[in-house]
Amino acid sequence: MNNLISVIIPVYNLEAYLEASLQSVLNQTHKNLEIIIINDGSTDNSAKIIDKLAAADKRIVAIHKPNGGVTSARNAGIAAATGEYIAFFDGDDFAEPKLYERLLTNLKKYDTDISHCGYVMDLPSKSIYYYNTGELIVQNGYEGLFAILDGLKVEPGMWNKLYKAEIVKPIFIDPIFRTYEDFLFNVYAFEKAQKCVYEDLPLYHYKVRANSGATSQISKRRLENFITIAQMLPKHFANNPEVLPQALKKAVNMQLHTLDDLITIKNPEFKPLIPSVRSFIRANKGNAPLTRQFKLRADFAASSLTLYKLLLFLISLAKKVRNKPTFEDDLKKMREQK
Repeated sequence: MNNLISVIIPVYNLEAYLEASLQSVLNQTHKNLEIIIINDGSTDNSAKIIDKLAAADKRIVAIHKPNGGVTSARNAGIAAATGEYIAFFDGDDFAEPKLYERLLTNLKKYDTDISHCGYVMDLPSKSIYYYNTGELIVQNGYEGLFAILDGLKVEPGMWNKLYKAEIVKPIFIDPIFRTYEDFLFNVYAFEKAQKCVYEDLPLYHYKVRANSGATSQISKRRLENFITIAQMLPKHFANNPEVLPQALKKAVNMQLHTLDDLITIKNPEFKPLIPSVRSFIRANKGNAPLTRQFKLRADFAASSLTLYKLLLFLISLAKKVRNKPTFEDDLKKMREQK
């Protein structure tokens, strides 16, 4: 069917948010939707809510499966999708009514493989706009891929994007990845895309809850996923000299952020992960086009863990002197309130 968009929605224990969230998808001005809801082994009333909505709207396809994680659920949704285009949606978020109409219009107008937009991050206390400038950018495949590796207006999330199905269908992400898997998916998707378009309108609302994935306590598996994905990047682009430097830059930056968590979260379970992270930084920092700040951090991390800890302390002290709360501060407060 022409212009059919398959919207893939993984759900796990979202009974408090699900109905309102799905209503924002059902209310889209682009009506030609195949809404694939994957109940990933929920133990609350999510399954009942999904079945009730599916009975009321024939566009909804309900899939119930044992719990396997968000990546497993998305893989099941991709396999079931029949639309010409594919979108992803989180079952506790919210979409502006013209989200898919606008994404599809831009995709067709500029003849691209991926269309994406800005978004709003809704925290309990405030909303942060990314970025609402109205700017429109058309990029070729390499420009789009560089943008996602650099995080320049191409956010790692899958939920503010519309993909041609032919781009998405061949992609398979190992279900072992349950965190930062959206970034890995987009690296593969933008690598396949010949052309993409971005319009900086915040049409998607990403809800950050106290018990959501963004605010949940950092586990060893979560850190291991992050480390593995970082180390996969230079291997994946080893035979692509045009992309490899950007991949190395992203990978080293990711490892530095991971090292920060390993140091600041004093959990003995994390300590064995530190040597491999530092080894990766030491081996790759020289070939990565790092900014001056990250080059300094990489040099300290590679040479002395004690000096790196001191550097982190000074950075933290400087933030306190500026007395300017960061997004990370908001997340920390929310974790403490759990």
